[in-house]
Amino acid sequence: MAIRPVIRTTEPQNVQSVFSLDADSFGNRPLRYFAFSPLVGDGVMTLDGARHERARALIRPTFSKTHIENEEAYDLHVQKLIKLLPTDGSTVDLQPLFERLDLDSSTEFIFGESVQSLDEGDSLVSSHRFPAAFDVAQQGMGARFRMLPFNVLHRDEKFWEACSTIRQFVAESVEKAVARRQDSKEKAAKSYVLVDNVVQETSDKSEIQDTLMNVFLPGASLFLFQAKWAKTVSQILFANLSIGHDTIAILLSNIFFHLARNPHAWKKLRKHLLELSEITTSSLKRLEYLYHVINETLRVTPPVSNMTRIAIKDTTLPLGGGPDGYSPVFVPRGTVVASSFYALHHRKDIYGDDADTWRPERWEELKLSTLAWKFMPFGGGAHVCPGQNLAMNRVAFTVARIVVAFDSIENRDPVAEFVPLYKLVTASQNGVKVALHKAAVS
Repeated sequence: MAIRPVIRTTEPQNVQSVFSLDADSFGNRPLRYFAFSPLVGDGVMTLDGARHERARALIRPTFSKTHIENEEAYDLHVQKLIKLLPTDGSTVDLQPLFERLDLDSSTEFIFGESVQSLDEGDSLVSSHRFPAAFDVAQQGMGARFRMLPFNVLHRDEKFWEACSTIRQFVAESVEKAVARRQDSKEKAAKSYVLVDNVVQETSDKSEIQDTLMNVFLPGASLFLFQAKWAKTVSQILFANLSIGHDTIAILLSNIFFHLARNPHAWKKLRKHLLELSEITTSSLKRLEYLYHVINETLRVTPPVSNMTRIAIKDTTLPLGGGPDGYSPVFVPRGTVVASSFYALHHRKDIYGDDADTWRPERWEELKLSTLAWKFMPFGGGAHVCPGQNLAMNRVAFTVARIVVAFDSIENRDPVAEFVPLYKLVTASQNGVKVALHKAAVS
C-alpha cells in the first residue's frame, strides 16, 4: 500500500467542498473499514454514498425530538453521578466520572441495557463483560489503524475474541428488543431506545447489530493515543471520528475544566439557572448563557479536533493553488484531506484577537447562522453527526443539574492550561481536578 499524500486545510470554502458541495468525491470507507469492520461491520462509520444514507435512515427516527428530549431516563444516571461527588470540599477528578455517566446512559439508550458503571463506587471499570471486552477491542482497532499499510500482518486472537463477546452482547440486545416489540406496553416504555426503534425499520439482525455498534463506537473508544500534533496519516485518521458517547463525556469534562478556572462564569450561570422554576430540556433551551458556555467550550477545546476524508476520484479544492493560494488546487485520487477544527475555531480573523481565550460572552455577538463551515463541532454535510441535538441536550441538562447542586467550583489542578490528550477525541491529559462546594438546602 503506497503512502497517501495529505492536504491539511482550515479554509471554510475547502471544508464546505469536502463535506458538502463535492462530498461525492470523498469517502470514509477506504480509511476505516479494515480497522473497524470486525467490530462494527457496515454502518454510518464505514459506508459511503447510498449505503451510508440507508444506514443513517435506520437511526434517524430515534434522534427525533420526542426521543432526545426524554430526560427522565437520563436524569437517573445524572443523579447517581451527583451522589458520588464529594461534598466536603475534597478534590475529585470529574473526567472519569463523566466517562462512566456517558457509558451508562449510552448503553441504555443504544442497547436498552445500562452497564451501570456508576454503581461500582470508586471503580472506574464496571465488571460488566461489555466494557471489559471493549477495552481489548479498542487496543486491537488502534493497532489495525496504525498498521494500515501492512494490515495482512495483524494477528490478535484476543482482539477477535473481544469482538465476538461484544457482538454477542449486541445480539442479545437485539433479541430482547424483538421480544419487546411483541409487547405493546413494553415497546412504549422503551421508545427512547435505539435498538427498539431500529428493529421496526429492518428485520435483518446483522444489519441491526452493525447499526448499533456504528452509533456506539465513534466516541466510545478510549484509545490511549497521545501526540503533540498528529503527523502521520494514521495519527490524523486516528483522531478524527465523530460524536459518540465519550465525546459527550469529554465535552462535559472540558466545560467544567473551564468553569473551574473562571469562577465568575460559574456564578453567572448558576444565577440564571436558579431563576428557572424547574430544570427540563425545554426550559434550558431558553437559557442563552448556558449555551454560550457550551458553544465556547466546543470552540476553544473541541472534543473532535480533526476530521478526514479520502479522495475517491480526482477532484479539486476551491483554495490552495496558484502563487497566492487563492486558486483551485488539484486533489488526486487517494489524497487524504484533513481539516483541523481546533485550528479553524481559533482563527483570529473569525473569532477575534482573543480567539485563544475561553470567553462565553463572545457568543452574545456571534450568531451560528453566520458561522456556517467556520464552527464545526459536529461536522457537516451528509456525514454531520446525527446525535448532535441529543448531545447538546444531555450536556446542558447535566451541567445545569451539577451547577444548581453546588454553590461554587474550585480548580485543584496546579497546571492551569489545557494539556491535550489525543485519542479518538481530545481530552484533558490532566483530567478535571476540582473541589465542589455543596449548596445549602433552603
